[in-house]
Amino acid sequence: MIKKELVNRWKTNEGQRLLKEVIGCLEKGNLLNSVNGLGKFSGRWDLRGAQLSELTKKRKLESGGYSLEQSYGSLKIKNALIESVDFSFSDISYSVWELCKISNCLFDETKAKEIHFIACEISNTVFRKTDFSYSFMNENIGKESGAYKNVIFTEANLNECIFSFPIVKNSVFENCNLYATNFDGSRMENCKFIGEVNSPWFRGYSVTAHKSTFGIFNRIDPKKYPNEMKDVDFSKAKLIGVSFSHSIDLSKCIFPNSSDYIYVENLGDLMKQVRATIASEWQGEYRRRGLVLVDTVYYKKDKYDQRHDLIDTFPVPSSDILFDEKFFNLIKATNNQSKN
Repeated sequence: MIKKELVNRWKTNEGQRLLKEVIGCLEKGNLLNSVNGLGKFSGRWDLRGAQLSELTKKRKLESGGYSLEQSYGSLKIKNALIESVDFSFSDISYSVWELCKISNCLFDETKAKEIHFIACEISNTVFRKTDFSYSFMNENIGKESGAYKNVIFTEANLNECIFSFPIVKNSVFENCNLYATNFDGSRMENCKFIGEVNSPWFRGYSVTAHKSTFGIFNRIDPKKYPNEMKDVDFSKAKLIGVSFSHSIDLSKCIFPNSSDYIYVENLGDLMKQVRATIASEWQGEYRRRGLVLVDTVYYKKDKYDQRHDLIDTFPVPSSDILFDEKFFNLIKATNNQSKN
């Protein structure tokens, strides 16, 4: 069946009955084999094209001059085992999945905007062209922040998604939209990034984690769950504006072998030397801009406890090419001197 047929089959009287049973089964945490009449496709329970969640309400939060609009959906799943299910072309946007185990599932062109994964364990699953934009990709409950193990994200939209500190192991991110993706303190091991990696954050420990569940009780310290970046392979990626911070260790990562990048092994010493040179030898606007870049981008407070960093030299739109060349050439020259 084509996509349109997969969606329309759930709109018939029988499809509506079946869909109601499926949603009730998921929300009760029951196995899908209890749903009478639900079939399989290629060995997985066939939920292709199903409208499983609908937007129910929006709430606008305002604080300190900033505003945030939160969306809430109709589907809420908790403590469920979701195994061998095909969610291709389905819609699970705005849904909440808490303490679920999701295994051997396929999400192909699935609509999953603004969903909440909370301490879920996801394994042996493929997210292909899944739209996760603005989602929470495993918030924590105390010390539990879930996991992604043997998971493939390919051409997935992770734009402005927020992680906490889930385990991310033996997984691949290939040609995904990672613009402003906040990987936060995701504990990465044996992962691979392929294609453009534009403007995400990676931290040595989580800063988005919920540190307390019940007031003073059950407090957690995210620094006890560090992201060690073990065997994270960026060799086939184009890294643009990627932010590494909060004591992150990049020594076990594999980066592209290209003059477009500067790998720094002693960030504090390097940036202090670069700043001193700019302050004493540069003049006028270039001096001002150079000092601002060092203090607010390349060696700001959240990088003070960090030894390693990767700096890309790709120009930003509307940048001053001559300034960029002067600035990055100074960093390269200073970095090379520190190695000799």
